[in-house]
Amino acid sequence: MDPLSRRAVTDAAATDGPARTTDGPVHAATADVRDRASAIYGSLLVVSLVAAQARSDAVPAFIAATIVVGVGVFWLTEVWTELITLRTLGPITRRQTLLVARAELPMLSAAVLPAILLATSSVGLTTPEQATNLALAAGIGQLFVWGLVVGMALRRGWAAALVVAVVDCALGLLIVALKVWVLH
Repeated sequence: MDPLSRRAVTDAAATDGPARTTDGPVHAATADVRDRASAIYGSLLVVSLVAAQARSDAVPAFIAATIVVGVGVFWLTEVWTELITLRTLGPITRRQTLLVARAELPMLSAAVLPAILLATSSVGLTTPEQATNLALAAGIGQLFVWGLVVGMALRRGWAAALVVAVVDCALGLLIVALKVWVLH
C-alpha cells in the first residue's frame, strides 16, 4: 500500500471523515482507499503463475486453482504486512483492519477473469492450450488497463497514460518471454 493510501486508512478510521495529508485533502483516488498498485501486482502475479505452468500437458483447472490460491495467499500476506506496519504506529481498530483489507481487494480481482477463462477448457469451450493463452492475454490486458488508470491519475494526458500502460504491459510480456526462454 502506498504511503498516501496508508495515511488515508489511518485518518479515515480515526476521524470517521475524509482523509487528509499535511498538504490538504487526500486525492480522490486515495480517499476511497483503493490501492491501484495491488491490482497491478496481482495481474503480474497471475501472468507469472500462468506462464510458469503453461505447457502442452497443462491442466487449466489446476492452473486456475493455483492462481486463485496463490493470489489469495499474497493478498493475505499484503494485508498482514500492512497491519503490522500500522501496529508499529499504535493500536489499530477493527475498522482500520477492514479498510486495509478492502484497499488490497484489487489484487484479488486480478485472478477472476483469468480463472474464468481457464475454466472454459473444463466445460469444453476451448482446448487447454487456448484457455491458457486466453488467461495470459487477459492478465496482460489487465496490466495495460491498470497502466492506463494509473497513467491518467498522473494528470499528464493520454500520452503519459499510454507510456505507463505500455511499460506495465511490457513487464507482463517479459514474464512470458522469460518463461519461453527458460522452459523451451
